[in-house]
Amino acid sequence: MHSFEWVSIVPGISAVPAHVVHAALVFTVLSLLAIIAGRRLSSPDLDIVPAPRLTLVNFFETAYGTIEKLCEESLGHHGHRFVYLVGTLALWILFSNLLGVIPGLVPPTDNVNTNFACAAVVFLLTHYYGFKAHGVAYLKHFVGPTPWLAPLMIPIEIIGHLARPLSLTLRLFGNMFGDHMNLMVFVGMMIGLTKTILAGPVPAWIFAPIAPLVPIVIILLGIFVAVVQTYVFILLTMSYISGAIAEGH
Repeated sequence: MHSFEWVSIVPGISAVPAHVVHAALVFTVLSLLAIIAGRRLSSPDLDIVPAPRLTLVNFFETAYGTIEKLCEESLGHHGHRFVYLVGTLALWILFSNLLGVIPGLVPPTDNVNTNFACAAVVFLLTHYYGFKAHGVAYLKHFVGPTPWLAPLMIPIEIIGHLARPLSLTLRLFGNMFGDHMNLMVFVGMMIGLTKTILAGPVPAWIFAPIAPLVPIVIILLGIFVAVVQTYVFILLTMSYISGAIAEGH
């Protein structure tokens, strides 16, 4: 099933893969928002008391506080060291996921390549932090509790660790691809229903009360899936890092 994409009508980028264009769009939007928020935070006119309404500065402050709390709960007193990594992944994946609720835009996370890039970063940094925390002793994690179990545990641990980026990739891809396809199906149904009503066989008053509710429900469901999948990804990321830096390796 193919859907309309805005990038297909933009000269010069129609030949570029859609997930690449939309990934660049997410990067650009997040960069601009971060620059604007940073300038406002450094402004001498910034109020000490936060504004009662949602502003860009409040959004980033809330996001930072939430992620910092999650990191401290999952990683203990080391949590503050990983706020920027987890926060970057969270905002990137969330904004990418949310593109799926906008007709004509494609979430970069419904492509395996984009998700694998994020998962590869998590995989590499997990072992980097493990070696940084324990040195060569980090390899004991793969041996098992006793040396005589090493021939059995080493292959199991290697397979388990290699499966992590695959699991992160396919879980996010499957859920976002399914959510995007679900949105496409419902949009197609709404178009077909509208054509049926305009054709005249079915009285318009039958569908008039529920017609406005359908897109609202779809959008809310899409936002819910986007938030949940972002949370699952960063939760697993923190779990992997916690296991790598935990004492006792």
